[in-house]
Amino acid sequence: MRARLPLPLLAGLLALASLSAAAAGWDAGRVSDWFSHLDSFHARFSQRVTDADGNPVQTSEGEVWIKRPGRFRWNYERPFEQQVVADGRHLWTYDPELEQATVKPIGEVLGVTPAALLSGVQPFAEMVTVGDGERQGDEVLFR
Repeated sequence: MRARLPLPLLAGLLALASLSAAAAGWDAGRVSDWFSHLDSFHARFSQRVTDADGNPVQTSEGEVWIKRPGRFRWNYERPFEQQVVADGRHLWTYDPELEQATVKPIGEVLGVTPAALLSGVQPFAEMVTVGDGERQGDEVLFR
């Protein structure tokens, strides 16, 4: 006796298999290699901060420019304006509303943050451990 799968179920299983294969192509080594060859980039961003239960607390938007190693400009536009600028040695945070800037040594404030990761102040492999990727829509999620 032969088992027959309904066409939608078969199509779904094939789609899942192809997504798994695509995600497998983005393994931890490939991510590390991508970061090690990253020199500069510019992007618009949306940053969502959540509480311990995953509920959104604040969403920020803006623009970022990065020139590795260690130089970047992070412009927050919403909900509040703020500029964060680093030259590889110091980090300036400027609040236009208060007309106030703070300057600190970069190593004192970056730690293990997205800015430190993207700006290349430390090698990627020393900062994170990446598991294999899982594709979710147009994105690959790493754990």
